[in-house]
Amino acid sequence: MYKINDFSRLSETQAAYSAGNTNLLLYDLPQHYSDEYRSYDSPRLCTIINGAKEISVNQSEHFVYKKDKFVLLPPNSTVHMYLPEHTKALVYEFGDQLIDNVRQRVSDKLNIDISKNDSHETFMQDTLTQRIDALNRRIQEIVLENDVNMSFLIDLTCQEMVYELLKIKGSYDIIYHHQ
Repeated sequence: MYKINDFSRLSETQAAYSAGNTNLLLYDLPQHYSDEYRSYDSPRLCTIINGAKEISVNQSEHFVYKKDKFVLLPPNSTVHMYLPEHTKALVYEFGDQLIDNVRQRVSDKLNIDISKNDSHETFMQDTLTQRIDALNRRIQEIVLENDVNMSFLIDLTCQEMVYELLKIKGSYDIIYHHQ
């Protein structure tokens, strides 16, 4: 998996690791890096391996987050970002088919609130749950191990990641309603 050193769409397209219905983007950005970041046409789960980000999503107030938190972006978000320190981040770009498959299999049992939210410009910032943190670490292990079935293992783990996200109130609108 290649490291991405900027937020250009070309760099993301060339360096993303595609695992079926999920793209993984591994960023390695220097201290004091500042630029605009976009989520384009898919929801993105943004996690930090080490470092910190000061961000503003869709012109919201600025806030700082570190590796104990995540940011869930809806498609077509614009994020202004400043990095006060060297930062490595792992971003998950979930495809529609993955989201649909998980939702169809579990939505009845989860009692997901599917009430329509007219504001699709929202985003979510929250503390990593133990399970999402464990899944995030598992993805990093899979990538480091470079298993011959890496794509399958990543897809399987990302299905569980989407399942865990759907259990968090408010995430359904961000993950699913854009479709």
